[in-house]
Amino acid sequence: SAAGKLLLDPIVESYNYFPMAIIKSTTKIELSTIGMDAGIYGAVTMVLNKRIFYTSLL
Repeated sequence: SAAGKLLLDPIVESYNYFPMAIIKSTTKIELSTIGMDAGIYGAVTMVLNKRIFYTSLL
């Protein structure tokens, strides 16, 4: 989408500007295909990660 490209272009430009060879060889920047559900997936992932992390420390 046009909005995605508008947001993605500056990120890719910064990513390409800074010399991070190790990261660049293993990282790919692209638009999400999840769509409107991306926020909820991210929130659930954060909750589960915190729950698993803190539970394992007890």
